[in-house]
Amino acid sequence: MSSEPAAGEPGFIEQAAEWSAEDFAQWFRRGAAAHADAPDDDYWTVSFPPLLLNYEKDPVDQIAAHLEHLAKKSQSAYLNACVGVGQLVCNIPSRASPEYVGFLLRLAGSTHPPGFVRAFIRHIQTPIVQADIEAWYSAITTFVVAASSCAPDEELSWLTLELRRLHLWRPTHARFCILEKLKADPRNWLEIRTEFAADLKRLAREDPPAARRVAAELAKAHQTAIELEAMPYVESETPIDDLRVSDEVMSQIVTQRSQYRQYVSPQEDRDKTIAEIENIIPFPKRHEEH
Repeated sequence: MSSEPAAGEPGFIEQAAEWSAEDFAQWFRRGAAAHADAPDDDYWTVSFPPLLLNYEKDPVDQIAAHLEHLAKKSQSAYLNACVGVGQLVCNIPSRASPEYVGFLLRLAGSTHPPGFVRAFIRHIQTPIVQADIEAWYSAITTFVVAASSCAPDEELSWLTLELRRLHLWRPTHARFCILEKLKADPRNWLEIRTEFAADLKRLAREDPPAARRVAAELAKAHQTAIELEAMPYVESETPIDDLRVSDEVMSQIVTQRSQYRQYVSPQEDRDKTIAEIENIIPFPKRHEEH
């Protein structure tokens, strides 16, 4: 690496600001390999110099936090870091371990490099991975979590179809996709629920607590969707009976219109406040000139 400092040396932000994408790729590669080889050994805490990581905390979370600070110092350096992660996850060695790849995928979930979704789908179809596919289930789940947090909706739908086609999809994967899709646009809650209906039924049997959490988020999104649909009609003068909306939205409009009519405008609030102050502390009156 062109400017890699000694382990434990302070000043990561200042030094990393000078690194190229290739420097970052090498830095991530060596650190990820050290953690994958011995995750229970504290050697990995010094494998991302000059950072000295805390053994008791998640390494990816710590690195992501440092990269956030780097982004504030230098956007170009942060972009190099993202590109460096992308170089690794888009060019996974054929014999890379699931633990090593899982670490990189978690980094991808934080840095959102383009292209990693299709690259990983290609990787898990290679003969070496297919020969020991059960060892990759954890990495596949990590991949779904990472992709759900950053992939465009169209790519996420493609990912879902591909994993189903490869018989690698699990109902628990649906949970991550649903939550991120709801976060992106709660108005699509019904389409999302319909898309993953079979997964939700299986999840309810296999992991009831997780299914309940998803159901609660769907219900919350449903309510948000109602409020968003009702919003344009709240200040409207159109009579309620003339609105062509669902009963749920109609009820929300009636409630919000009632609250809106009780609202005091900022100017009215100022006038009222001045009047109340004058009653307590009379303002001095001007003396009329004779």
